[in-house]
Amino acid sequence: LHLIPGPLIPLVRVEADDVLSKTSRLEVQIRTKPFAISELIQIFKLLPEEQSETSGNKEIPFQIEQLTLLASCPLDSLVDTVTLRHDLKAEARFVTRDAQIPIGEHELLVSKIKGTAKCEESYILYDIQGETLNGKARINGQQPFPFKTPEDPNPLLETEIHLTAVDFSRLPLPKGWEQSKGLISGVLKVAIPWKGEGPPFVTGSLLGENLVLAGENFKLFSQKTEVQFESAPDKPVSISLISNRVMTDNFRFKKVTAQISLFPDRVVLKRSTFTPGHGSLTAHGTYNTQSQKYQLEFLGKGLWAGDFTKNQVLGIMRTHGSVNGQVPEKLPGIRGLFGKVSLKISPI
Repeated sequence: LHLIPGPLIPLVRVEADDVLSKTSRLEVQIRTKPFAISELIQIFKLLPEEQSETSGNKEIPFQIEQLTLLASCPLDSLVDTVTLRHDLKAEARFVTRDAQIPIGEHELLVSKIKGTAKCEESYILYDIQGETLNGKARINGQQPFPFKTPEDPNPLLETEIHLTAVDFSRLPLPKGWEQSKGLISGVLKVAIPWKGEGPPFVTGSLLGENLVLAGENFKLFSQKTEVQFESAPDKPVSISLISNRVMTDNFRFKKVTAQISLFPDRVVLKRSTFTPGHGSLTAHGTYNTQSQKYQLEFLGKGLWAGDFTKNQVLGIMRTHGSVNGQVPEKLPGIRGLFGKVSLKISPI
């Protein structure tokens, strides 16, 4: 049987019991041959209320090896789609081939993908699992069906992403970055507008262990870093960061904390605290993502000069200042830097 023109060919078994009574019920079993998931999406586009104003013709690189669907509903529910969606009970299970997901100029391999989806009382509950970057990934959640309604023409598509021991060293990196290391785990709740307008809303946390970020001229190590994300409609994404045992080529910190807000055109460092061997250094500022210019104010109290000069200069150090500059093409150089810096070193 052909559901739609094309290679989506299901093997179908249909059974109806007590057809002439009020308790009549329809049972359907479907098992498909391999097909591309893009073909399945075309089925939903045939439903007028599910059509989106966005360009949904982008190819999705997934091949379904087999899809099994069990569905049942009262025969009376076939009268209209609203009643059918409320009364329909269905469960689908699928297995896919390994998928190459494009990320910028790179591709991310996801293997051993399998999932289930249930339809109950106008909701679709789904759970998809796979392996990637030597770790495990899981996506689950629930969505109303139909997604769009006259009362809410642009709903949020919400899902949870679970990551377990994902190997950071196998993640595609931007140009100019060297191979990095570390394991990342955590849970993120992501909500994406149905029309694709505006950034996604992200809530949750990620935990990185033994992270190494390396560029052409610098290297940053953190034994343990926890990042928490909070966002809501019409508000900037808020990021809280706590990092322990942070080391660069020149400096070491016992702890680093930061509170960051992400706007469409800028990144605001609301507050941050760097804790070296002695004392503390606080900072706040703004970075413009378009011009790559930044403004930073800082204050250091109870610092030991030896923590920053490898004991070439000894003494208790206090510093404060305000600087402006522009991020250079190659770190950790400086570009367009100006401002005022005050530094005072007293005998220990």
